Amino acid sequence: MSTWVVAATVTACSSNESAVCVSNDVGDVCADDSNGAITFSASGLAPGSEVQVVGPEENSFILQIEDDGTYAPPSGSVGFLYAFANTELTFTVTATDSHGEQFEGDIVISN
Repeated sequence: MSTWVVAATVTACSSNESAVCVSNDVGDVCADDSNGAITFSASGLAPGSEVQVVGPEENSFILQIEDDGTYAPPSGSVGFLYAFANTELTFTVTATDSHGEQFEGDIVISN
């Protein structure tokens, strides 16, 4: 079995205008900074898969995808905090959509 990495598009998500997403035709991973912290969400991904996110200064973390192919921030979670105004933060996202295709791209948040 071969793994393909597909470059994904980065767009504003239609469900939330402040969110920026990396997506292909099937799945998406989004970041929203509307509440002062960056929170991630995802849909259309392979159930039980992991999304790797590499953030500023090479800090990385994993998002565990639920059995329904989504990720939502846990209730009460704060998200990725940033301390400086007028900052551009880049997160490189690698995910697997529900068809088993891997895609990746950068989410850039400017505040």
